[in-house]
Amino acid sequence: MGNLVGVKLECLSRAKPRRQEVEMKRIRVQYYAVFREQRGIHDEVVETGAATAADLYTELAGRYRFSLPSKLVRASINLVFKPLNTHIEDEDTVVFIPPVAGG
Repeated sequence: MGNLVGVKLECLSRAKPRRQEVEMKRIRVQYYAVFREQRGIHDEVVETGAATAADLYTELAGRYRFSLPSKLVRASINLVFKPLNTHIEDEDTVVFIPPVAGG
């Protein structure tokens, strides 16, 4: 019986680690101000594996070469201002808001 335990442990140690499956979601992204200028459109639906609004911004900034660092960006998720580390869900609407100046 001791031999079988050793064989089982050896097999387990050689097993390939499981890849965590990324849950893909469809997110409506709306662009305003500098983001609309840089992206060239008002809104789109993106398929993403991003878990948070910050992850989504990083993904889109890399894809579309947004000029603002994430520390200057605010997010609205489903019409409510939220921290960038807020989790996003399938079918959410996300708006990234650049810094604004008023007068």
